[in-house]
Amino acid sequence: MSGTNSFLNWLGPQLPQAEGGTDWTLIATDRDEAVNSSSSAAELIGAQHRVRYAPVAGLRHSDLRTRTSGHYRLNYSLNDGGWKHIRNGAPPIRVAMDAIYWSSKW
Repeated sequence: MSGTNSFLNWLGPQLPQAEGGTDWTLIATDRDEAVNSSSSAAELIGAQHRVRYAPVAGLRHSDLRTRTSGHYRLNYSLNDGGWKHIRNGAPPIRVAMDAIYWSSKW
């Protein structure tokens, strides 16, 4: 977990912003064997969207960058609001794509 702490320390207490602002989406899984999901989906200032896959989804660390199909239980939070649950959520690659293309529609 030292890599996780180093990364969070590098980010600092507030997520970096581009000149025009940055729309941050943090994606985590509760079955991650490499990064603690509470660290990777932390309530950092500046993260507009947080997605956290439930343990029952069965997604592991490497699945977050490779899984392109299927439906998964997940929780999400928008603009530091409360967490909401979805039974048939999108796979991680789709969530990342949606975050890029539809950031203003979340």
